[in-house]
Amino acid sequence: MATSLNYSTNCRYFSGYKPCGKSLACNVECSSYSPVNTRILIVHLGAMGAVVRSTSLLKSIRRKYPHGHITWITESPMQSILEGNPLIDRILVNDVHGHVILKALKFDVAMIIDKSLESSGLLAMTTAKEVFGFMAGPASGAILPATAAAEELWQLGLDDNKKFFVNKKTESQLVTEALELPYLNDDYFVPVSIE
Repeated sequence: MATSLNYSTNCRYFSGYKPCGKSLACNVECSSYSPVNTRILIVHLGAMGAVVRSTSLLKSIRRKYPHGHITWITESPMQSILEGNPLIDRILVNDVHGHVILKALKFDVAMIIDKSLESSGLLAMTTAKEVFGFMAGPASGAILPATAAAEELWQLGLDDNKKFFVNKKTESQLVTEALELPYLNDDYFVPVSIE
């Protein structure tokens, strides 16, 4: 794909169709230039409370991938609680418009938080080199851990005794570990703007 060498197309703020508003020129001399080396997809469609709780993952993702570009796909109206979050670069809604955009993108890392066929279907609309969390078995449709790190959380969903009486970890810790992220007990991160 041909690109002009005069522009910094690898910057997190570069859209290719309008200036980002941080500078007059899109190049590496821009004081806001922020190179991207990892494209990350988060699929979390769940209920609003679950999406809010998952914002605690954002700081951990940034620690592991400091030069990552994060795209989060969720259900409407959950995108409204994610909008304006400086740790998220792009928010997509799980609708026809979001699906078209998702099909145009490729990711280095996908983090599938929901244990659902719908989330696995969204993953199938794009490509990702690595998948963490959960995915569907293509023949059975059964939800399975994408890596060994997600097995503990997966098993808790299948065993109420383990979930309610044996497990001592918080949901946040379990999800963070399932996604192979460093767990530091981060708080939820939902910036609120008062206008």
